[in-house]
Amino acid sequence: PSIGFTSVIFDGARFHMWYAGGKDPDDHIYDIGYAISTDGSDWDKYTGNPVMKKGPGGSWDNRSVFAPNVIDSAGVKYKMWYNGRPPGGGWGVKFGYAETYEPAWMELTPMDIRLGEAISASIDSVIYVFGGSDAQLNEVSSARAFDTRANSWSMLADIPYKVSYGHAEAINGKVYVLGGWYTVNGEPVTRASTLEYDPSGDSYLEKAPSPEPNGTAATCILEDTIYIFGGTSTPTPQNQNKAWYYVPDTDSWGALPGMIHGRPGGASAEIIDRKIYVMGGTEEAGWSNPTTSVEVYDPTLGTWSELADMPVPAAYPASTVYDNKILLFGGDSSVNIDQGHYGISIGTDLVQSYDPASDTW
Repeated sequence: PSIGFTSVIFDGARFHMWYAGGKDPDDHIYDIGYAISTDGSDWDKYTGNPVMKKGPGGSWDNRSVFAPNVIDSAGVKYKMWYNGRPPGGGWGVKFGYAETYEPAWMELTPMDIRLGEAISASIDSVIYVFGGSDAQLNEVSSARAFDTRANSWSMLADIPYKVSYGHAEAINGKVYVLGGWYTVNGEPVTRASTLEYDPSGDSYLEKAPSPEPNGTAATCILEDTIYIFGGTSTPTPQNQNKAWYYVPDTDSWGALPGMIHGRPGGASAEIIDRKIYVMGGTEEAGWSNPTTSVEVYDPTLGTWSELADMPVPAAYPASTVYDNKILLFGGDSSVNIDQGHYGISIGTDLVQSYDPASDTW
């Protein structure tokens, strides 16, 4: 094997290397691979190498791609310039360009326990994880922190109670853990609790409870205020269209106008231009009907407006905002509720993109 033409970036915690690799050092036929290291000496190759392959037949780079030169664009995007060669003799080198938002998928340090329905929030490069359900579907009270730069976990002080399906948001260096579920005689019961976690002292402080017990809601932060939409507020999931806000600075709760649609679980909330978009989730008791409905809340006017439905229903999707568009990743598109109390989720692998400027998907 032949390896060379390296380009290395250090992000403050890890070294990222792109390199040209081939089978025979004399034929100069290369693809581009990727590896990662914590000390710059011992490297782990990406199992999905090569990250850039030679081009298809007839293309300008279908004999070889090599000499990667990579820069980190403000910690957001990796940009690579590289050389390519066509088939035949001679070098005939041309330059190409490629980009990615992550250098490659890499397996990180696992937790010490299998968890589902955990509650999480992040501050800077640290992800805080509270509670959740273990492999036997029992709620736990343990808490952990994952340092993304060091790729390491550490245990935190236990949360004061067992909880899953709650909500957490971070404001001004503190994490606020809101609501959630616990189980009594095999049935979920929701909490109205509010906790403030202080990472500097690894301690919890009980704050004002929410107006109603709640779990599985959608949450977001706008101007140091936490907004909560829908969720479940009784032992039996209800069609929940209620909305609230919590202000940590004053430790106070308030009610918002109700949503147009009830969303007892699994909705997503994202913010663009000071408006809050609430999407998907379930619309009936339990988890039997993921919805395609979308609505927007204007905090200035205190009003809700209905928007274009998403193409595919989704409950509990991952979501984010990029380039003034909302991206939804996966989620439950349908559920067979006859398969037990929680049902069996039927997920989707789709990525759905919403543009608020044109109200289109």
